[in-house]
Amino acid sequence: MSTNKTLSIADATSRWLQSNRGLSASTCAAYKGELSRLGEYLAHRKVTTLTSIKRSHWWSYVAALEEDRPGVESKRKAKLKSTSSSQAKRITRSFFYWALEEGWIGWVPRLPTAYVSEYTDSPPQWEPPLLNDELVKILLGNAEPSSAAECRSHFVFNLVFWGTLKPSELVQLRAMDIGARVANGKVTLTTATRTIQLPTHLLDQWRLYRDARRRKIGTTPGKTAPLVAQLADERSLSPREIWSIFDEWRRNDTATRQSSMSPRLLRQAYINLAAEDAMGILERLRFHTGLCKIPISVRPPMSIERGVPGTRDDVQHKLTHIQSFDI
Repeated sequence: MSTNKTLSIADATSRWLQSNRGLSASTCAAYKGELSRLGEYLAHRKVTTLTSIKRSHWWSYVAALEEDRPGVESKRKAKLKSTSSSQAKRITRSFFYWALEEGWIGWVPRLPTAYVSEYTDSPPQWEPPLLNDELVKILLGNAEPSSAAECRSHFVFNLVFWGTLKPSELVQLRAMDIGARVANGKVTLTTATRTIQLPTHLLDQWRLYRDARRRKIGTTPGKTAPLVAQLADERSLSPREIWSIFDEWRRNDTATRQSSMSPRLLRQAYINLAAEDAMGILERLRFHTGLCKIPISVRPPMSIERGVPGTRDDVQHKLTHIQSFDI
């Protein structure tokens, strides 16, 4: 987490809105208004900085949307209709996901199934990640691409998920930034700000994608070539074009039940999985999918080692079990 503990909620709101470029003036006004009401509500509880907000504070605010919000002096302080309440939850949750990614908070902004009082700080009931079967197969390296476009999309999805990379980071990467071989059971990816240890199947995906590019241009991409390039040539992609890869996959995959698909969704799914205890996930997963009436202890197959909670080994383990339970 950031060591700066003095960032006010108002200043954090301004930073968040600046990071969401392309929003209309009316959308910015709506977001700013809702976060202003959140700030007033928390200030009434002596919580004035972003780093001091706990998940229980947010849950308390969410519960108060269905009543008169104490401490809120601006308009719309009264009980909200269901549509407005849902919008307020969505706006504040997106804001806190940004704060988590930026290191300002250390908790995952997931809504509980039943709202709790402001004095409760117990974890919420687990919600399965928003990943369908086909996407899980891709992220585990178990899906076979049938074209150059699919080679690229599978590789991009894995980079965004396992590297928690934003499109703006992804477009800066070059072919030489990914390790040419497996070392200590991992593949290394070096960005401008960090070195990431990736699962070994990403090297296989990179080789498939690199070979598809070689067949297209007649030569192997050089070390300084973009790690992810245009389909027709070796030009770099823009961040918007990275988003388009996600949009195209969602439109064309007729078998998918994925209602939304974006770089942000994959990063959030990774954060959700990394933040959960592996054994707790298996117990709740069986319960939520109807495999048992009450949560019971479940041990993973002996052939699969659970990684240290929060690591990429741990996330890979959880994805494997999500796939086996066929959500």
